[in-house]
Amino acid sequence: LKDVLLPYKLAEWNPSGESTIHVKVADLAAPIRMYWHADRDWREVVDDYCARRFREAGGAMRAYYAVYEKRMTEIPELCGNEVWGNHLVLTPEVRAAARAALEAAEKAATSDFARRQVAIARELQDSTDAFCDGIEIARETADYAAAAKRLEDAFAIVEKSHARYSHAMNPRAGRAGDFYFEPGGWHAKYLAFDARIKRAKASVVLPRTWKVALDTDNLATTRDRLQLPETDVSRLDDWDITVVPDVKYQTQKQVSAVFLRTEVEVPASFKGRKATLYFPSLIARTLQIWVNGRSVEFDHDGWRDTVWRGPAYFWFDYNHQHEYDLGDLLEPGRRNVICIRVFKSFDHAGPYDRPFLLAE
Repeated sequence: LKDVLLPYKLAEWNPSGESTIHVKVADLAAPIRMYWHADRDWREVVDDYCARRFREAGGAMRAYYAVYEKRMTEIPELCGNEVWGNHLVLTPEVRAAARAALEAAEKAATSDFARRQVAIARELQDSTDAFCDGIEIARETADYAAAAKRLEDAFAIVEKSHARYSHAMNPRAGRAGDFYFEPGGWHAKYLAFDARIKRAKASVVLPRTWKVALDTDNLATTRDRLQLPETDVSRLDDWDITVVPDVKYQTQKQVSAVFLRTEVEVPASFKGRKATLYFPSLIARTLQIWVNGRSVEFDHDGWRDTVWRGPAYFWFDYNHQHEYDLGDLLEPGRRNVICIRVFKSFDHAGPYDRPFLLAE
């Protein structure tokens, strides 16, 4: 047992950077033995882990992990497991409760060993806070440059932690990740969004809250005429445009469609310029757009139609930027009504970042 466990544990676990760690074989064997019994309550495993890793601060750290365990019992099923769902689980309220538990653990840690372990947990929490804060900046203000800047605070924590111990955090948590579903790719796409918006002569961010209706039967515009400015839509629910509507309707495993409507003041500076509806993040199998009750036409290599057709599967490319020419439908100098209808297959669909009107 000593020959098997001791070398493995010394190579795997050395967060302090010390050249020698004195460990009792019994201390290593007991936690592992718990995994040999499938009928043991998983909470016992976590309790044992906290007691052994955080020692006198173990009780406070158990309360810290309990914050996240409780949250996981509260949330509905989300769409996929990529990083874009983290901020929906780790709300500001949940993260504040976790930080309070960490503060209690920091006070309870009196030995050097326990203080080191709690400090590592603090780094993980601080990097998580910075990342989630960056996403919330993008959702609330649509200032994608400021959002990217906040993500850089998370990367600085990760880099500091990795300089001390190479496996302190998942290597994909840093800025090096270039896929859009990784933190580094998230940072890169925010910078790309900002660059695209700033290339325009003028821009208007659309509201964060839109009216929404599940429209799988295609009645919102054909029967109820919800795209017309004069139609009263006060009965429709409000929805955060930065979250795919599947979270509301739990339709991520179904063929479905949603109708979304908003109103926005368009400045006179748009007059005489090409008007573009820019979605930094939009997943759709097909899309329809109405501006002031009139349908947008899309150019399909020489023939025009009022239906835009997207890829069959959203995950073929995690760059979900799309922009659409609104022709002469926008009316600068007044309030405009903009509606979209998104049809989807068995994954999920809809916007998940604040869209813009751009004047080119």
